[in-house]
Amino acid sequence: MFKKIMLLALAVGALVAFAAPAAAQANVQLTDELGALEENDEVEATSTNLVTTLSSGRLECAHVVLHLTVVTNGLEEVVLEQVGEATTAECFINVGIKFPAKITDGTLGVGEGHLITIDTWGEGTTTAHFGADVAALGLACSDDGSVDVLATNETSTLDVLPSVLVGSGSGCGNGTIEGTFELSSANGEVLIEAQNT
Repeated sequence: MFKKIMLLALAVGALVAFAAPAAAQANVQLTDELGALEENDEVEATSTNLVTTLSSGRLECAHVVLHLTVVTNGLEEVVLEQVGEATTAECFINVGIKFPAKITDGTLGVGEGHLITIDTWGEGTTTAHFGADVAALGLACSDDGSVDVLATNETSTLDVLPSVLVGSGSGCGNGTIEGTFELSSANGEVLIEAQNT
């Protein structure tokens, strides 16, 4: 009888030991070729498909680059903070005809709750703000909103899920923003490890 109890105890112990690593996979972090990023490390997020659909037309840029720093990197969350404004290139508003647009004050993560926080599922919510001036159409608008993001595990991709923006100023109105950003550091591609199994 004693042997049976000991065998049962060993079996339970082995089961617990086997299950423990799976529970430990509830983790999220950013890495590059040198390993896990550290506090204050710089990250760039580059998009070539970020689109804001406004009541007045589609606002697009060939390139949008966010300049970020690492605030926290794991275990339970990744926290990034944008430094300065986004760098944009070749922006226009498409109203059936394309008109050049100047983007001002472009930020992902502004105001209250301004940090970009990603949990172990790769999910996060932040805020967004930008201004857009379209001289040819006399538009000078500003849009703000809460933005949902999704970091895809084992990739460098941070998706901006379709999110509602509220417009103010002249002519642009409310809209939605969506697109993808690719993360990189001075050492190359930044990979997202977001696991919660």
